[in-house]
Amino acid sequence: KYSEGDIIGLTSSEIVEKYGEFDRKQGTPDEDGLYRDCACGYLVSEKETDFFGTTPPEYFMIYFDENGVAHWCNYEKVV
Repeated sequence: KYSEGDIIGLTSSEIVEKYGEFDRKQGTPDEDGLYRDCACGYLVSEKETDFFGTTPPEYFMIYFDENGVAHWCNYEKVV
C-alpha cells in the first residue's frame, strides 16, 4: 500500500492529505502543520499473539528532514 517512491520528496502534510493521519508519531507538527526532524508512520500489521509467542506491530515509518520533507522510509517492527 505504501511505496517509498511515492512518498520521498513529499511534505508531511502532502502525505497526510494522500494517505490520512499517521498512526504513529515521534514528534509534533509545527505551526505550519509540518513534521520536521522526526518520523511518523502507518500501521501495516497488527500485534499478533499465538502459541509460539508475540509478533510486534509493524509500521511503515517515514523520516522527515528539517524542512518537513520525507527523505527516507523503512518498515519497522515496534516492540
